[in-house]
Amino acid sequence: MCIVKLFGYKKDTDSSKKNSKKIYGKRGFTLIEIVLIIAIIGILSAIAVPKFEEFIEVAKVRADESNIKILNNATKYYAAYENKNLTDISAEELGVNGEKLVPSFLANSPNPQSKGIKYLWIQEMGIWTLNMSDSGQSNEKYKGLLENLQNAIYKRGHWTIKDDVLKNKYWFEERMFIPNDNSQYEIIARVKLSRDAILLGNGYGIIFESKVKNSGNKIEDTGYIFQFDPGYNHKLILRERKNGSENDPFFIMDPSEKMIKNSSTWWTDEHDIKIIVKKVLNESNKKEVTIFVDDISIGEPIFIDALDEGEQGYVGFRTWGPSTTEFIKPQIKAIE
Repeated sequence: MCIVKLFGYKKDTDSSKKNSKKIYGKRGFTLIEIVLIIAIIGILSAIAVPKFEEFIEVAKVRADESNIKILNNATKYYAAYENKNLTDISAEELGVNGEKLVPSFLANSPNPQSKGIKYLWIQEMGIWTLNMSDSGQSNEKYKGLLENLQNAIYKRGHWTIKDDVLKNKYWFEERMFIPNDNSQYEIIARVKLSRDAILLGNGYGIIFESKVKNSGNKIEDTGYIFQFDPGYNHKLILRERKNGSENDPFFIMDPSEKMIKNSSTWWTDEHDIKIIVKKVLNESNKKEVTIFVDDISIGEPIFIDALDEGEQGYVGFRTWGPSTTEFIKPQIKAIE
């Protein structure tokens, strides 16, 4: 008893019991709760990672567009210094990615940032533009419109080609153009909008009998466009395009009249589009256009103004809205 008092020790059995209850009374996570937490983390990751990758891709495309502007400005300074027209400057004179403009007119030669993209100088127009590299074509056996992609002219957009599918995504409005030397031709493609197209107001268009020019380092086109446009009151539309802008539609069709058969997904189903452009007998300045969707004519033949004799023609593709559009095996077929 004396020893206990000397050291001031007193056993508190009640306090020990309370602490013991506090320690051993705490409840941990059950196995089911841990599994649920892991599942939630997995779901959030599955949502976040693709969005992050999409953000990176968009940033790369914007960087490429910025590089194209830099190349065009540097080439203008070079042309002024050499007292030349832009259309007199060859691609060899500028070098790959403008490397021969360094260091006098360009600090560094920019490199493409997006996968499958290269920078292309088009001497006929005196402009740099984005172009898909040849490595983008995955099926060399297929010979259609895609074999001419190395000569395509791009007006914004994240265009890719894989398994004979020309695809664009991310951008709200852009176009690409491919040279067409045929005076009579068919444009054929199976086209598909992603399922969110209706909600997001997406659509696509096929441009034909078009000419393209460089206007102040800006690509402008004049011609005609067929639009598959659920955002325009769910209509099929034909418009004239002038200098990169569209006029009011001169033909509008409601596909529900003879195409949609009780289908809530018709606008986002795959559809076969065919545009036939033919000469008009004894009228060299006119052409006749007939358009089919899934082998059904959208109306009577329409007469349009033809390109001038010897003028370079183009076929183009246009998409709008932030989701994905796929042009499957697009082709131009000459009509004899």
